[in-house]
Amino acid sequence: MKARLQTLLWGFSFLSSLVLGTVSAQAGELGVPVERLNDGNIETRTTPHPGTELLAGSSVGIVEAPYEEVLKVVEDYGRYADRFMPHFDKSKVLSRRGSAALVYIEATIAKGMVKVWAQVKVRGMDQADGTRVVEAKLMKGNLAVMHARFHLKKLDAGRTLVGFKMIMDPDLKVVPDSLVNAENEKWSRRVIKRLRRAVVERRAAPTGKAAP
Repeated sequence: MKARLQTLLWGFSFLSSLVLGTVSAQAGELGVPVERLNDGNIETRTTPHPGTELLAGSSVGIVEAPYEEVLKVVEDYGRYADRFMPHFDKSKVLSRRGSAALVYIEATIAKGMVKVWAQVKVRGMDQADGTRVVEAKLMKGNLAVMHARFHLKKLDAGRTLVGFKMIMDPDLKVVPDSLVNAENEKWSRRVIKRLRRAVVERRAAPTGKAAP
């Protein structure tokens, strides 16, 4: 009986670790145990972008806010520039249906040397495991590559696991890949930090002035 109980406990522990690993992998694409994200920690790394020699920046962290509050900020595409997206000078929704939208953006990148613009198609999708994916794909613009993706997962009533992956490359050979890669990595980390602040600011906004 004792041996059977130990086996059951071990099995439960093993399954729990698998669940945590799945959550962190799908939220941040890094496979980071949730415990490593306590105390405001953010895990960041670069990963090869298919079909290029570039590296995308990927970060994952915990936002101390309910999932619904975080999602409202992430899916408020028209306010990316003034709320939390680094380098964005402008973000305007051209058309929208539900969580799917066509968004026009302008940004200054490469240490302020390059102005870029793009029309991106953004779409929010629920996954079978409860993760919400919000993905932006380049439709047209003066960029060679642009792709961004959020993963959001409810941890509990007051915490949301957020992953963000970003790659943006101007269609200019004068901008070295090393600079692009470094900015993509820093960008992904700064998005998590700024998203935390944006959620707090939205909550503290006077009644009637918060984003819908």
